[in-house]
Amino acid sequence: MLLLHLSDIHFKKSDYNSPMDVNQQLRQQLVSDASAMCRKLGKKPDVIIISGDIAYAADPAEYDFAKSWLNQLCSACGVPLSLLFIIPGNHDVNRDITSSPIVQALHKDIKNTPLSEIDIKIKGLLEDQNCATVLYSGLSAYNNFAGDFSCKLVPPNNTTTKRDVVLSDNRTVTLWGLNSAFISSKHDKKNEIFVDPSYNQIISNSSAINIVVCHHPYSWIKNSENLRRHLNDTAIIHIFGHEHTNRIFLGTDYVEISASAVMPDKQEGDYEPGYNLIELDVSSDENGEKLFAQFHIREWQKNPGRFRAKQDRQGNDTFKHSFDLPCQENLTWIAPYSTVATSSPHQRNLITETILDTCDNEKQETNYAIKDFFELPTSQRHRIAGLLSLVEENDNHISDLERANLIINRVASNNLLNEFNVLVSK
Repeated sequence: MLLLHLSDIHFKKSDYNSPMDVNQQLRQQLVSDASAMCRKLGKKPDVIIISGDIAYAADPAEYDFAKSWLNQLCSACGVPLSLLFIIPGNHDVNRDITSSPIVQALHKDIKNTPLSEIDIKIKGLLEDQNCATVLYSGLSAYNNFAGDFSCKLVPPNNTTTKRDVVLSDNRTVTLWGLNSAFISSKHDKKNEIFVDPSYNQIISNSSAINIVVCHHPYSWIKNSENLRRHLNDTAIIHIFGHEHTNRIFLGTDYVEISASAVMPDKQEGDYEPGYNLIELDVSSDENGEKLFAQFHIREWQKNPGRFRAKQDRQGNDTFKHSFDLPCQENLTWIAPYSTVATSSPHQRNLITETILDTCDNEKQETNYAIKDFFELPTSQRHRIAGLLSLVEENDNHISDLERANLIINRVASNNLLNEFNVLVSK
Protein backbone atom coordinates (compact mmCIF):
# COMPACT_ATOMS: atom_id res chain seq x y z
CA MET A 1 0.00 0.00 0.00
CA LEU A 2 1.19 3.49 -0.80
CA LEU A 3 -0.03 6.72 0.82
CA LEU A 4 0.84 10.08 -0.74
CA HIS A 5 0.77 12.82 1.91
CA LEU A 6 0.54 16.56 1.21
CA SER A 7 -0.08 19.41 3.62
CA ASP A 8 -0.43 23.18 3.77
CA ILE A 9 -0.78 23.81 0.04
CA HIS A 10 -2.21 27.32 0.58
CA PHE A 11 -3.76 27.93 -2.82
CA LYS A 12 -4.30 31.69 -3.19
CA LYS A 13 -7.07 33.26 -5.23
CA SER A 14 -4.68 35.95 -6.49
CA ASP A 15 -2.42 33.25 -8.02
CA TYR A 16 -5.18 31.41 -9.90
CA ASN A 17 -4.32 31.58 -13.64
CA SER A 18 -1.84 34.37 -12.91
CA PRO A 19 1.41 34.54 -14.92
CA MET A 20 3.05 36.01 -11.81
CA ASP A 21 2.28 32.99 -9.61
CA VAL A 22 5.66 32.42 -7.92
CA ASN A 23 4.95 28.74 -7.12
CA GLN A 24 4.38 27.41 -10.64
CA GLN A 25 7.79 25.75 -10.86
CA LEU A 26 7.48 24.25 -7.38
CA ARG A 27 4.09 22.68 -8.08
CA GLN A 28 5.21 21.28 -11.43
CA GLN A 29 8.33 19.78 -9.87
CA LEU A 30 6.23 18.14 -7.15
CA VAL A 31 3.96 16.55 -9.77
CA SER A 32 6.99 15.27 -11.67
CA ASP A 33 8.74 14.01 -8.55
CA ALA A 34 5.67 12.24 -7.15
CA SER A 35 5.12 10.54 -10.51
CA ALA A 36 8.77 9.48 -10.69
CA MET A 37 8.68 8.16 -7.11
CA CYS A 38 5.58 6.09 -7.86
CA ARG A 39 7.35 4.55 -10.85
CA LYS A 40 10.46 3.90 -8.77
CA LEU A 41 8.47 2.18 -6.02
CA GLY A 42 6.36 0.29 -8.54
CA LYS A 43 3.14 1.43 -6.87
CA LYS A 44 0.30 3.85 -7.36
CA PRO A 45 -1.10 5.73 -4.36
CA ASP A 46 -4.02 3.99 -2.67
CA VAL A 47 -4.92 7.24 -0.93
CA ILE A 48 -3.80 10.85 -1.29
CA ILE A 49 -3.90 12.50 2.14
CA ILE A 50 -4.03 16.27 2.58
CA SER A 51 -3.63 17.24 6.22
CA GLY A 52 -5.26 20.67 6.01
CA ASP A 53 -4.74 24.18 4.63
CA ILE A 54 -5.77 23.36 1.09
CA ALA A 55 -6.77 26.99 0.58
CA TYR A 56 -5.21 30.18 1.89
CA ALA A 57 -8.32 32.19 2.77
CA ALA A 58 -11.14 29.64 2.34
CA ASP A 59 -12.31 31.31 -0.87
CA PRO A 60 -14.32 29.07 -3.26
CA ALA A 61 -12.01 30.07 -6.13
CA GLU A 62 -9.06 28.68 -4.17
CA TYR A 63 -10.71 25.27 -4.06
CA ASP A 64 -11.25 25.44 -7.82
CA PHE A 65 -7.52 26.15 -8.10
CA ALA A 66 -6.79 23.19 -5.82
CA LYS A 67 -8.99 20.81 -7.79
CA SER A 68 -7.32 21.80 -11.06
CA TRP A 69 -3.81 21.14 -9.75
CA LEU A 70 -4.75 18.01 -7.82
CA ASN A 71 -6.23 16.62 -11.03
CA GLN A 72 -2.81 17.07 -12.64
CA LEU A 73 -1.11 15.33 -9.72
CA CYS A 74 -3.53 12.40 -9.72
CA SER A 75 -3.27 12.00 -13.47
CA ALA A 76 0.53 11.95 -13.29
CA CYS A 77 0.37 9.25 -10.61
CA GLY A 78 -2.20 7.24 -12.56
CA VAL A 79 -5.03 7.45 -10.02
CA PRO A 80 -8.47 9.13 -9.88
CA LEU A 81 -9.15 12.33 -7.96
CA SER A 82 -11.65 10.38 -5.83
CA LEU A 83 -8.75 8.94 -3.81
CA LEU A 84 -8.35 12.25 -1.95
CA PHE A 85 -8.72 12.04 1.83
CA ILE A 86 -8.77 15.55 3.30
CA ILE A 87 -9.21 17.42 6.56
CA PRO A 88 -9.45 21.18 7.20
CA GLY A 89 -6.73 23.43 8.55
CA ASN A 90 -6.93 26.94 9.95
CA HIS A 91 -6.54 28.44 6.43
CA ASP A 92 -9.63 26.50 5.36
CA VAL A 93 -11.67 28.65 7.75
CA ASN A 94 -13.21 31.90 6.48
CA ARG A 95 -11.84 34.40 9.00
CA ASP A 96 -14.33 37.10 8.04
CA ILE A 97 -17.10 34.78 9.19
CA THR A 98 -15.36 33.58 12.35
CA SER A 99 -14.55 37.16 13.41
CA SER A 100 -18.25 37.86 14.00
CA PRO A 101 -19.28 38.49 17.64
CA ILE A 102 -21.51 35.41 17.86
CA VAL A 103 -18.77 33.06 16.65
CA GLN A 104 -16.19 34.66 18.93
CA ALA A 105 -18.56 34.34 21.89
CA LEU A 106 -18.76 30.57 21.38
CA HIS A 107 -15.00 30.32 20.91
CA LYS A 108 -14.45 32.21 24.15
CA ASP A 109 -16.92 29.97 25.96
CA ILE A 110 -14.96 26.88 24.89
CA LYS A 111 -11.54 28.37 25.65
CA ASN A 112 -12.63 29.41 29.15
CA THR A 113 -13.98 25.97 30.03
CA PRO A 114 -11.87 23.93 32.50
CA LEU A 115 -10.08 21.05 30.79
CA SER A 116 -11.87 18.55 33.04
CA GLU A 117 -15.17 19.68 31.50
CA ILE A 118 -14.08 20.41 27.93
CA ASP A 119 -15.41 17.24 26.29
CA ILE A 120 -18.85 17.73 27.83
CA LYS A 121 -18.85 21.40 26.80
CA ILE A 122 -17.88 20.74 23.16
CA LYS A 123 -20.27 17.79 22.88
CA GLY A 124 -23.15 19.92 24.15
CA LEU A 125 -22.44 22.76 21.72
CA LEU A 126 -22.11 20.45 18.72
CA GLU A 127 -25.35 18.67 19.62
CA ASP A 128 -27.18 22.01 19.69
CA GLN A 129 -28.13 22.68 16.07
CA ASN A 130 -27.88 26.47 16.35
CA CYS A 131 -24.50 26.42 18.10
CA ALA A 132 -23.12 23.78 15.75
CA THR A 133 -24.18 25.81 12.71
CA VAL A 134 -22.36 28.85 14.09
CA LEU A 135 -19.21 26.89 14.97
CA TYR A 136 -19.02 25.32 11.50
CA SER A 137 -20.07 28.42 9.55
CA GLY A 138 -16.47 29.29 8.66
CA LEU A 139 -15.98 25.88 7.02
CA SER A 140 -18.76 26.21 4.43
CA ALA A 141 -16.47 26.63 1.39
CA TYR A 142 -14.23 23.81 2.60
CA ASN A 143 -17.23 21.53 3.08
CA ASN A 144 -18.49 22.26 -0.43
CA PHE A 145 -15.12 21.08 -1.74
CA ALA A 146 -14.76 18.16 0.69
CA GLY A 147 -18.17 16.79 -0.22
CA ASP A 148 -16.82 15.73 -3.61
CA PHE A 149 -14.54 13.26 -1.81
CA SER A 150 -16.92 12.06 0.95
CA CYS A 151 -14.99 14.13 3.48
CA LYS A 152 -17.67 16.68 4.39
CA LEU A 153 -17.93 17.44 8.11
CA VAL A 154 -21.42 17.81 9.59
CA PRO A 155 -21.97 18.05 13.36
CA PRO A 156 -22.91 16.44 15.63
CA ASN A 157 -22.44 12.89 14.28
CA ASN A 158 -19.99 13.43 11.45
CA THR A 159 -17.19 15.64 12.72
CA THR A 160 -14.53 13.03 11.96
CA THR A 161 -13.74 11.65 8.51
CA LYS A 162 -13.13 7.94 8.09
CA ARG A 163 -12.00 5.77 5.21
CA ASP A 164 -11.09 2.08 5.06
CA VAL A 165 -8.57 0.68 2.60
CA VAL A 166 -7.67 -3.01 2.32
CA LEU A 167 -4.06 -4.17 2.58
CA SER A 168 -2.73 -7.08 0.53
CA ASP A 169 -3.34 -9.59 3.35
CA ASN A 170 -7.00 -8.53 3.72
CA ARG A 171 -6.38 -6.41 6.78
CA THR A 172 -8.04 -3.02 6.84
CA VAL A 173 -6.15 0.24 7.18
CA THR A 174 -8.55 2.78 8.67
CA LEU A 175 -7.80 6.46 8.09
CA TRP A 176 -9.27 8.88 10.62
CA GLY A 177 -9.37 12.60 9.87
CA LEU A 178 -9.80 14.85 12.92
CA ASN A 179 -11.05 18.44 12.76
CA SER A 180 -8.79 20.75 14.76
CA ALA A 181 -10.07 23.86 12.93
CA PHE A 182 -13.65 24.13 14.16
CA ILE A 183 -12.84 26.97 16.57
CA SER A 184 -10.11 28.51 14.43
CA SER A 185 -10.06 32.24 13.66
CA LYS A 186 -7.61 35.11 13.23
CA HIS A 187 -7.14 34.97 17.01
CA ASP A 188 -5.56 31.48 17.02
CA LYS A 189 -2.83 30.92 19.59
CA LYS A 190 -0.77 27.91 20.53
CA ASN A 191 -2.50 25.74 23.14
CA GLU A 192 -5.90 27.28 22.32
CA ILE A 193 -6.94 24.78 19.65
CA PHE A 194 -9.30 21.88 20.41
CA VAL A 195 -10.33 18.52 18.96
CA ASP A 196 -13.84 17.36 19.74
CA PRO A 197 -14.36 14.06 21.65
CA SER A 198 -15.35 12.07 18.55
CA TYR A 199 -11.76 10.76 18.54
CA ASN A 200 -12.95 8.26 21.16
CA GLN A 201 -14.56 6.18 18.40
CA ILE A 202 -11.04 5.20 17.29
CA ILE A 203 -10.48 1.84 18.96
CA SER A 204 -7.80 -0.80 18.64
CA ASN A 205 -8.86 -4.22 17.40
CA SER A 206 -7.43 -7.08 15.40
CA SER A 207 -9.27 -6.18 12.21
CA ALA A 208 -8.05 -2.63 11.60
CA ILE A 209 -4.80 -0.70 11.49
CA ASN A 210 -5.56 2.89 12.52
CA ILE A 211 -3.87 5.94 10.99
CA VAL A 212 -4.88 9.37 12.29
CA VAL A 213 -4.61 12.67 10.40
CA CYS A 214 -4.90 16.01 12.22
CA HIS A 215 -3.87 19.45 10.99
CA HIS A 216 -2.55 20.88 14.26
CA PRO A 217 0.14 18.95 16.14
CA TYR A 218 -0.29 18.15 19.83
CA SER A 219 1.63 21.25 20.94
CA TRP A 220 -1.17 23.46 19.58
CA ILE A 221 -4.07 21.49 21.07
CA LYS A 222 -5.19 22.39 24.58
CA ASN A 223 -6.89 19.07 25.27
CA SER A 224 -3.93 17.18 23.80
CA GLU A 225 -3.10 15.13 26.92
CA ASN A 226 -6.18 12.92 26.70
CA LEU A 227 -6.10 12.98 22.89
CA ARG A 228 -2.48 11.91 22.71
CA ARG A 229 -2.88 9.19 25.33
CA HIS A 230 -5.82 7.74 23.43
CA LEU A 231 -4.17 7.88 20.00
CA ASN A 232 -0.91 6.42 21.28
CA ASP A 233 -2.96 3.45 22.44
CA THR A 234 -5.10 3.01 19.32
CA ALA A 235 -3.30 4.35 16.22
CA ILE A 236 0.07 3.34 14.81
CA ILE A 237 0.71 6.41 12.63
CA HIS A 238 -0.16 10.01 13.58
CA ILE A 239 0.05 12.52 10.71
CA PHE A 240 0.15 16.31 11.23
CA GLY A 241 0.62 19.54 9.29
CA HIS A 242 0.51 23.25 10.21
CA GLU A 243 4.10 23.93 11.32
CA HIS A 244 5.65 23.60 7.82
CA THR A 245 8.55 21.51 9.11
CA ASN A 246 9.12 17.85 8.32
CA ARG A 247 9.78 15.75 11.39
CA ILE A 248 9.40 12.06 12.15
CA PHE A 249 9.38 10.31 15.52
CA LEU A 250 9.70 6.52 15.54
CA GLY A 251 8.22 5.31 18.81
CA THR A 252 7.89 1.73 20.00
CA ASP A 253 4.19 1.36 19.20
CA TYR A 254 3.50 4.35 16.96
CA VAL A 255 5.04 6.89 14.59
CA GLU A 256 4.43 10.65 14.54
CA ILE A 257 5.08 12.40 11.25
CA SER A 258 4.79 16.14 10.65
CA ALA A 259 4.78 17.48 7.11
CA SER A 260 6.48 20.31 5.34
CA ALA A 261 4.18 22.72 3.56
CA VAL A 262 3.75 22.13 -0.15
CA MET A 263 3.77 25.90 -0.69
CA PRO A 264 5.06 27.78 2.35
CA ASP A 265 5.50 31.53 2.23
CA LYS A 266 8.85 32.34 0.62
CA GLN A 267 9.46 34.86 3.39
CA GLU A 268 9.47 32.13 6.04
CA GLY A 269 12.83 31.88 7.75
CA ASP A 270 13.14 28.12 7.25
CA TYR A 271 11.67 27.67 3.78
CA GLU A 272 11.43 23.93 3.09
CA PRO A 273 8.63 22.78 0.78
CA GLY A 274 8.01 19.05 0.76
CA TYR A 275 5.67 16.08 0.78
CA ASN A 276 5.74 12.46 1.97
CA LEU A 277 5.19 8.95 0.68
CA ILE A 278 4.36 6.13 3.10
CA GLU A 279 4.68 2.47 2.13
CA LEU A 280 2.86 -0.17 4.18
CA ASP A 281 3.43 -3.89 3.69
CA VAL A 282 2.62 -6.99 5.76
CA SER A 283 5.02 -9.88 6.17
CA SER A 284 4.60 -13.08 8.17
CA ASP A 285 6.86 -15.77 9.60
CA GLU A 286 6.73 -18.37 12.36
CA ASN A 287 6.53 -15.56 14.94
CA GLY A 288 3.42 -13.98 13.44
CA GLU A 289 2.71 -11.00 11.22
CA LYS A 290 4.39 -7.61 11.08
CA LEU A 291 3.47 -4.36 9.41
CA PHE A 292 6.50 -2.77 7.76
CA ALA A 293 6.34 0.98 7.19
CA GLN A 294 8.74 3.00 5.04
CA PHE A 295 8.57 6.78 5.12
CA HIS A 296 9.94 8.69 2.14
CA ILE A 297 10.34 12.33 3.20
CA ARG A 298 10.76 14.47 0.10
CA GLU A 299 12.19 17.98 0.58
CA TRP A 300 12.93 20.86 -1.75
CA GLN A 301 16.48 21.69 -2.82
CA LYS A 302 16.85 25.29 -3.98
CA ASN A 303 19.76 25.21 -6.41
CA PRO A 304 19.12 23.44 -8.66
CA GLY A 305 15.43 23.42 -7.80
CA ARG A 306 14.20 19.86 -7.30
CA PHE A 307 12.93 17.45 -4.65
CA ARG A 308 15.30 15.05 -2.92
CA ALA A 309 15.16 12.49 -0.12
CA LYS A 310 15.59 13.55 3.47
CA GLN A 311 18.06 11.09 4.97
CA ASP A 312 18.27 9.50 8.40
CA ARG A 313 21.44 9.66 10.51
CA GLN A 314 22.88 6.62 8.75
CA GLY A 315 22.45 8.23 5.33
CA ASN A 316 19.45 6.13 4.29
CA ASP A 317 16.84 7.68 2.00
CA THR A 318 13.95 6.13 3.93
CA PHE A 319 12.88 6.00 7.56
CA LYS A 320 11.76 2.47 8.47
CA HIS A 321 9.68 0.99 11.26
CA SER A 322 7.81 -2.23 11.96
CA PHE A 323 4.85 -3.15 14.14
CA ASP A 324 3.72 -6.52 15.47
CA LEU A 325 0.19 -7.31 14.31
CA PRO A 326 -2.40 -9.32 16.26
CA CYS A 327 -3.69 -12.62 14.91
CA GLN A 328 -6.17 -11.96 12.14
CA GLU A 329 -8.79 -14.62 12.81
CA ASN A 330 -12.48 -13.93 12.26
CA LEU A 331 -12.01 -10.44 10.94
CA THR A 332 -14.97 -8.18 10.34
CA TRP A 333 -15.21 -6.92 6.78
CA ILE A 334 -15.64 -3.17 6.43
CA ALA A 335 -16.06 -2.11 2.84
CA PRO A 336 -13.29 0.09 1.39
CA TYR A 337 -13.76 3.82 0.87
CA SER A 338 -16.45 4.09 3.56
CA THR A 339 -16.75 7.31 5.55
CA VAL A 340 -18.52 8.56 8.65
CA ALA A 341 -18.20 12.13 7.45
CA THR A 342 -21.60 12.31 5.77
CA SER A 343 -25.07 13.41 6.69
CA SER A 344 -26.97 10.60 4.96
CA PRO A 345 -28.08 7.58 7.01
CA HIS A 346 -27.70 5.48 3.85
CA GLN A 347 -24.03 6.49 3.72
CA ARG A 348 -23.42 6.01 7.44
CA ASN A 349 -24.99 2.55 7.60
CA LEU A 350 -22.17 0.84 5.75
CA ILE A 351 -21.46 -2.86 5.77
CA THR A 352 -20.46 -4.36 9.12
CA GLU A 353 -21.39 -7.98 8.45
CA THR A 354 -18.78 -10.56 9.44
CA ILE A 355 -18.26 -12.41 6.19
CA LEU A 356 -14.54 -13.13 6.31
CA ASP A 357 -12.74 -15.88 8.14
CA THR A 358 -9.18 -16.29 6.92
CA CYS A 359 -9.27 -20.01 7.67
CA ASP A 360 -12.36 -20.54 5.47
CA ASN A 361 -11.57 -20.83 1.74
CA GLU A 362 -15.15 -20.18 0.64
CA LYS A 363 -15.37 -16.94 2.58
CA GLN A 364 -11.90 -15.92 1.47
CA GLU A 365 -13.15 -16.31 -2.11
CA THR A 366 -16.00 -13.95 -1.24
CA ASN A 367 -13.53 -11.43 0.11
CA TYR A 368 -11.57 -11.49 -3.15
CA ALA A 369 -14.82 -11.04 -5.08
CA ILE A 370 -15.68 -7.98 -2.99
CA LYS A 371 -12.31 -6.41 -3.72
CA ASP A 372 -12.77 -7.17 -7.44
CA PHE A 373 -16.26 -5.64 -7.30
CA PHE A 374 -14.86 -2.30 -6.13
CA GLU A 375 -12.40 -2.29 -9.02
CA LEU A 376 -15.14 -2.73 -11.64
CA PRO A 377 -16.44 0.24 -13.67
CA THR A 378 -19.55 1.84 -12.24
CA SER A 379 -21.73 0.50 -15.07
CA GLN A 380 -20.72 -3.11 -14.35
CA ARG A 381 -21.30 -2.71 -10.61
CA HIS A 382 -24.77 -1.34 -11.39
CA ARG A 383 -25.48 -4.26 -13.77
CA ILE A 384 -24.59 -6.82 -11.07
CA ALA A 385 -26.78 -5.03 -8.56
CA GLY A 386 -29.65 -5.10 -11.05
CA LEU A 387 -29.27 -8.82 -11.76
CA LEU A 388 -29.43 -9.48 -8.01
CA SER A 389 -32.44 -7.14 -7.60
CA LEU A 390 -30.53 -5.00 -5.11
CA VAL A 391 -31.14 -1.56 -6.65
CA GLU A 392 -33.29 0.86 -4.64
CA GLU A 393 -34.82 4.20 -5.61
CA ASN A 394 -32.73 6.29 -3.19
CA ASP A 395 -29.48 4.94 -4.65
CA ASN A 396 -29.50 7.73 -7.23
CA HIS A 397 -28.92 10.33 -4.52
CA ILE A 398 -25.56 9.05 -3.26
CA SER A 399 -22.07 8.70 -4.72
CA ASP A 400 -20.90 5.67 -6.73
CA LEU A 401 -18.58 4.41 -4.00
CA GLU A 402 -21.20 4.75 -1.28
CA ARG A 403 -23.73 2.98 -3.52
CA ALA A 404 -21.23 0.14 -3.96
CA ASN A 405 -20.88 -0.14 -0.18
CA LEU A 406 -24.65 -0.45 0.15
CA ILE A 407 -24.80 -3.14 -2.54
CA ILE A 408 -22.27 -5.22 -0.58
CA ASN A 409 -24.38 -4.70 2.54
CA ARG A 410 -27.46 -6.00 0.72
CA VAL A 411 -25.56 -8.96 -0.71
CA ALA A 412 -24.65 -10.08 2.81
CA SER A 413 -28.04 -9.41 4.39
CA ASN A 414 -29.91 -11.23 1.58
CA ASN A 415 -27.60 -14.27 1.62
CA LEU A 416 -26.57 -13.74 -2.00
CA LEU A 417 -22.84 -14.29 -1.56
CA ASN A 418 -22.62 -17.30 -3.90
CA GLU A 419 -24.57 -15.56 -6.68
CA PHE A 420 -22.47 -12.43 -6.14
CA ASN A 421 -19.20 -14.39 -6.45
CA VAL A 422 -20.32 -15.92 -9.75
CA LEU A 423 -21.36 -12.60 -11.31
CA VAL A 424 -18.19 -10.77 -10.28
CA SER A 425 -15.94 -13.55 -11.60
CA LYS A 426 -17.52 -13.46 -15.09
